[in-house]
Amino acid sequence: MDKVNYSAAKPTWRTVTTNKRDGSTTEQLQLILRWTTNGKRKSKSKLFSPAESARLTTERKRANAMKRWVEALEAEQDKAIAEEKRRAAEDAERRAREEQERIRKENEEANLASRVKLLEYMRQYVDDREAAGIIEKSTAADYRHTITRLEKRFADTKLAELTADDVQRFQTAELKRGVSATTCGKVHRLLKQVLTYAVKHEAIQKNVMDVVEPPKRPKKRPNGLDVAEAQRVTRILMQMKPTAICTAAFLALHGSLRVGEVCAVQWADVDLSGRTIRVNKAIGLAEGGAYLKETKNNASNRIVDITADLAKKLEERRDEMRQELASASVMLSPEQFDKLFVCGTIDGRYLNPQILTRKWVVLAEEHGIIGTEGKRASFHTLRHGYATVGIASGVDVASIAAQMGHSTVSQTLNTYTSATADGKRRAAATMNDVMHPTKEGDVVALDRTGTTD
Repeated sequence: MDKVNYSAAKPTWRTVTTNKRDGSTTEQLQLILRWTTNGKRKSKSKLFSPAESARLTTERKRANAMKRWVEALEAEQDKAIAEEKRRAAEDAERRAREEQERIRKENEEANLASRVKLLEYMRQYVDDREAAGIIEKSTAADYRHTITRLEKRFADTKLAELTADDVQRFQTAELKRGVSATTCGKVHRLLKQVLTYAVKHEAIQKNVMDVVEPPKRPKKRPNGLDVAEAQRVTRILMQMKPTAICTAAFLALHGSLRVGEVCAVQWADVDLSGRTIRVNKAIGLAEGGAYLKETKNNASNRIVDITADLAKKLEERRDEMRQELASASVMLSPEQFDKLFVCGTIDGRYLNPQILTRKWVVLAEEHGIIGTEGKRASFHTLRHGYATVGIASGVDVASIAAQMGHSTVSQTLNTYTSATADGKRRAAATMNDVMHPTKEGDVVALDRTGTTD
């Protein structure tokens, strides 16, 4: 604030006349001070009351009045300047404290990076992201399990001491002792993710994982079902009672649902007349057990069209659950029944995915169900089977991708399509029908000989 010397300002007195409603008038004196600051003209005025104006009849009285006003203005100005200086001092002090705090934190983070152990930092990273809801409980559990694979080699390694050579040698040693490239890849990705976070938060200067080569994962073909085996499994399931396990297997094979999605389907999600199922949740697995969660991604939220056989099995399952309720003398309203899980119990509990997987293994071994890769069929094989059978039967890949909840068609293509002798023969036959749509024995007249004139 620029200080104004009001005593040196040029004073001007004038009379202000005001007309009243009753026709009378009042006269008041107004004092105007004018000065120039930084080339700009400024002014300040004071209007005296009629009583005050009546008393200011001489130059001396006006001079005294002006002196008192100027003193008041300068006192007010001094107070404002003092307040401005106080605030400026406080701001400077605050900025100094903030700068000291910043330097302290930088030093603390630098010291932390030199003291904190790599695995402690990784575990804290997972805990923080789980608490913030950034990752699901099941993902956090998977991350923690991945961290345990680093314990033997990096138990005492500090965050700031980790080198690219350390990681590369560890990765090579793991592969040599038979750990799969897929598992090593999970460790590699988590390490890179955590160190990227550490760099962003200035805990370390660089991410050593940027120069570590990830393990090359061989393309692993899914263990699906061929058409004949899928048909056999369907016949087996059709002959079974509509138990939770049987119905769950049908949902995976004929509806393409993941194991967690299967366990989370409620009757409110099922439209038997329209033959659709709404998939919008799943049962996840975490350290504390199973829990209800959102689906894997946005693409997984979908409406699945189901086969006639699956619709029939669901009708049987619905009737079976209603009979169980009647036997237990339990009466539920339609709204209450809709809240029951299709593969769950009549008291409202859902089927645990781990229990479902184990019971399916027993069923698959009992019936000798084998997948396309010659391996015993897991529960996920049924979902793979939906895709392999659909593609082998000529269903367009975009529709299969939508049914399965894949985020892109390329994901379905890369996972399930491969050239087979039978497939190539069907492709040749289809192309022949397209290129030459005539019946055997037909003679087609040509207008031209096919040669160039």
